[in-house]
Amino acid sequence: MAAALSVASGSVVLGKWWCGQERPAREMRAGDGSCSPNVVFAEEDQSGTPHAQDSRQLVMAVNVFRHGDRQPIWFSLGSFKETKEESTYWESQQVPKETQQFWTGLFPLRRVARVAESLQGERLHEQVFSDSVVGLSPTDYDRREGEEADQYFKDLFDPSLPASSLSEKNTSEFSRGLLTKRGAWDLQCVGRRLRERYAPHFPFLADAIPGGAAKAEVFARATPYPRTIQSTQNVLAGLLYDDVHFNFLYPNAAMARRNLHPAPMVPVHVRPRDLDILFPNRKVFPKIGEWWLALRNEANEAVVTGDFAKARPSPLSLNFNTREIADAVTKLFAIPDGAYANFNAIQDMMRTRGRHNLPLPPSITPTMFDRVLQINSWIWHQVLSEPGMEYYSAAFLLSEILCELKAHVDADSAGLPNKGPRIVLYGGHDTTLLPLMTYLGVYDGVWPRYGATLSFELWKCDGDQGPAYSVLILRDGVPLSLDRFLEENAGARPGAGGYSCWEDLVRAAAGKRR
Repeated sequence: MAAALSVASGSVVLGKWWCGQERPAREMRAGDGSCSPNVVFAEEDQSGTPHAQDSRQLVMAVNVFRHGDRQPIWFSLGSFKETKEESTYWESQQVPKETQQFWTGLFPLRRVARVAESLQGERLHEQVFSDSVVGLSPTDYDRREGEEADQYFKDLFDPSLPASSLSEKNTSEFSRGLLTKRGAWDLQCVGRRLRERYAPHFPFLADAIPGGAAKAEVFARATPYPRTIQSTQNVLAGLLYDDVHFNFLYPNAAMARRNLHPAPMVPVHVRPRDLDILFPNRKVFPKIGEWWLALRNEANEAVVTGDFAKARPSPLSLNFNTREIADAVTKLFAIPDGAYANFNAIQDMMRTRGRHNLPLPPSITPTMFDRVLQINSWIWHQVLSEPGMEYYSAAFLLSEILCELKAHVDADSAGLPNKGPRIVLYGGHDTTLLPLMTYLGVYDGVWPRYGATLSFELWKCDGDQGPAYSVLILRDGVPLSLDRFLEENAGARPGAGGYSCWEDLVRAAAGKRR
């Protein structure tokens, strides 16, 4: 991908499409409904959807996605400081509070999350990844109401609107990394694409305005951060309303034109940060904290010295002088002697500023930009691919996803009517998608863009000996091959088109132990 580069006042400004390993697509402007440049899905003939002659039926889908475009988390790095004008700019990109209230009116927050006992992660993992897929009860509910959880939600939510609105205290706590207007558009486009894909299979999506069925057919959950909660609300808007994405940022106009009323629809479930497993959480699993720093330092040492002899295999090949880049970054950001550069913070700063055409330090060339991204992706893969870290970062979320799928396998096989939601949404981060892709052996070294989506679709095929179930896993609508994961852990291979036998997938998950 080429970079549009311009020079202004001695600073490098990265052009619109220079988003760091992100593929360009059509831009969505307010009011025209076309896709954002940051949300890319496969065309229909590449999406893995069966052709007319294929007898498979879509049973349900779990979609895990990254939040939309946001403000930078780091506003200063060493000698590089954000100016007052830039701070004012980022404030102008925030979504107005009135609009946020409109979103939360339609998609209120809930403190009790429907989850499969993820608090007892070890027991859940043994239960899901057992030698047999029989006997799993995926309909457990987390009803933790202890003082710790209660106090957290008192801080997170406005007590005057019982768990339905973000409070000022929360806004102050998460004063950086807030979702931008552009990020809202990005995620509405994700929801629109999901609607286009799933509407032919799920009749409740055919309604222009969602009816009561949506509450039973869709379940949404997000990490407890404003950007992921609001991103999930926008995905729900694009999924459930036929054209509300045209003006969802302008609720008054939307309500007047379509007679929409903020009656609560599908709630967004949130868990306290101390209990969440939608990202590598050292508060839930202390071992993550024990390993993280050591593994990151090992990877940083390899980058600084250029000695990769002890590195784990990676889909990324750093075919350039990493020592030169590390030295340049150290000098540029005035990193103290003996300290490693925080490539993740540098990547965050460069990506967020580059997407908004804000200037970077003059010495950051497009080549350096690209190599910093590669180094950071490589470091993360080195950390997450260590077996213990890999297990604690992804296995429990995968357990929860398999629980959702298995609820339908069991109910459908038994001919039971109550099968749970048809569409499950998880709003998370790049650090939600990266561990899952690494665990499944499908990470290709390309960092998940804003709005990146990992889909787990359950398909049924009726045969002479009864129904057979398969799972199709897609990244942004493109089927992923689980060849390596299934063969190494279950001695199996996926079928045509990337469909994996349900039993093989569960056996492979059971076989991949820490």
